[in-house]
Amino acid sequence: MRFNSRSHGDARTGTRARGRSLFFLAVLHAFLRVVVTRSFKFLFSIPAISQVNWSLVLLRFRRTRFVCILSSVNYLLLAINTSTTLSAPVSTIRTPKFTTSVKQEKLDDFIIIECEGTVREQRSGLEQKGFLFVPVELGALEGAKKYRVHIKIVNSTETALRFSDVSATCGCAKLVADGNEIPAFGIGKVVMDLKVPNAIDGQRESSRVTVGATFSLPEEPNAGFKLIVAYDLTSAFSFASDRVDIEIPEREPVIVAKVPVFVTPPLTIDALEVRETENLRDFSVKLIKDDTESGPYVELTIPRHAVGKSGLVGELVLGRPGTDHVTGTMVSIRHQEFLSLRPESLRLTRDNHSKPFEASAMLRVTIPESTVAEDGREQEENVQEKPDRLGPMPEVELTIGGHPARVQVRRLGGGGIFRLTVHFDGPVEVGVDDTLEVRWRIVFDGRERVIKSHAFVPKVHQN
Repeated sequence: MRFNSRSHGDARTGTRARGRSLFFLAVLHAFLRVVVTRSFKFLFSIPAISQVNWSLVLLRFRRTRFVCILSSVNYLLLAINTSTTLSAPVSTIRTPKFTTSVKQEKLDDFIIIECEGTVREQRSGLEQKGFLFVPVELGALEGAKKYRVHIKIVNSTETALRFSDVSATCGCAKLVADGNEIPAFGIGKVVMDLKVPNAIDGQRESSRVTVGATFSLPEEPNAGFKLIVAYDLTSAFSFASDRVDIEIPEREPVIVAKVPVFVTPPLTIDALEVRETENLRDFSVKLIKDDTESGPYVELTIPRHAVGKSGLVGELVLGRPGTDHVTGTMVSIRHQEFLSLRPESLRLTRDNHSKPFEASAMLRVTIPESTVAEDGREQEENVQEKPDRLGPMPEVELTIGGHPARVQVRRLGGGGIFRLTVHFDGPVEVGVDDTLEVRWRIVFDGRERVIKSHAFVPKVHQN
């Protein structure tokens, strides 16, 4: 028999190759078993996952057509069972409750900004140590947009900045800090989710917006610092104020009111539209483009006969077509009273029991335009020389508790505003509620008005 040495060598080589393959598969099996087991142990350490009853899940899977696949990954099932046993006893597992009020926002909804700020110190007077703040400038941000701002805070001081609470001064911002300490001469990171408003603050008439945040340590009140984020608001719009009060003069059949509007570039007034609520449908409402310094406004034409005796309240709404970006202002319309007194009731006080009681009120009257001078400053200077240029002075009579009181009338400026100073020497016999009956009689330009109210006397000032 002839021995084939080549075939024998090939057989030995194949046997060694199969041995190496089996060894490699054994090592790979052990490695995967360890990795999968540790991975599931980590996953099942999370409460939301560890609370699931995996026994029921596996039972359902075994009844399906995937049983052959599950049986071929037996080490995977063993890892799941081991992790479930380690997570919690079956008797303590509770089904998690979910709520639909929580809104999850995708990262795509945010515009990402990365910026940097350095810790600074501001002192006042002779203070040895001032307060620390971090100014951050974001530049121009578009109105009604959402930004995720990654802020790198550089601590240029030799003291570590520790904090436990982070709170923003505006509901438009939410902050999350990386850790609770910024080391000396180190760097800290903060993420701010910022919702840029659609409207300009009408009180400021400026597109400059500042958002602050406080990093505090409750047990050490002086250890915190402030973050001050500033930006310029663009493509925003609003009315000049949240409320507009319009009075219709007695002899005017129609009045035209202007409600100012603020718009920041690059947005223009041409991209906006105005609409009114049901109460204002009887009036003409127009959005007027004005290139002068006064700027654009909404023109409201009001016929006197369309307003009832009690007046009315409505709303003007300014918006961009095709979007839900709107801003509004409340409009209150009423007939102008020829005389108004605020407050009608009095609060009587005195320095001591030997002096008379005192109180004050403001009176406003409607003066015909023909009797009012054009220069208010000249009116105030020459009030003694030419009182006729200011219109007549009102006559005021007052009784408190049935006894007469003295009323000093003083004109303020050149219009129909008067300050009334009350002096009362009569006896004070208050009732159970510490009040006295009051009767005003005011005569102006041949017209009379009687107002009945009350005067309150604090116990400390009673006899």
